[in-house]
Amino acid sequence: MRLELEINDGNPIPKLGAALIAVSSALDLSIEKLAEEKGMSDLSWLDELREQSIVAAKGTIAEDISIETEADALGFAIELIDAKFQTLRLGLAQKDGG
Repeated sequence: MRLELEINDGNPIPKLGAALIAVSSALDLSIEKLAEEKGMSDLSWLDELREQSIVAAKGTIAEDISIETEADALGFAIELIDAKFQTLRLGLAQKDGG
């Protein structure tokens, strides 16, 4: 699957920030619905999904930016994915009473 985005904006930061918030909210909802199906007592499925998400992120390729910028952005993205899944895990564990 290939995803291409073009941002022809003089200041793309607000647009990217809003998009990130929207995607994060969508991920929250998706994980909550998945947890309803998979259960919250054993969150090994969430750990597996986290690992697969990080592998998928590492496989992305950006065009028209320097290698250094791409590496920095990818490192940040992986930290963000990891933090998001940790937050989701804590939230699910609290809902389950643990």
